[in-house]
Amino acid sequence: MTYSLYEARVMKKKSQAEVAKALGVTLPTWRNYETGKTKQKLPADKFIIFCEFVEVDPTKIDFHRT
Repeated sequence: MTYSLYEARVMKKKSQAEVAKALGVTLPTWRNYETGKTKQKLPADKFIIFCEFVEVDPTKIDFHRT
């Protein structure tokens, strides 16, 4: 099973603000990554930090799901 960024975050009961702070990005920037409303993708280093923060294997994240 794969998860969107949103699903992985919610599954671990983390708020958008908590994730943004852990990644060192602004809340609006995180929201754009999570909803896919930006052409810019989540940078690899931030992606790894996110996966560690929510304790999800990076191969289980599907960026095509929102």
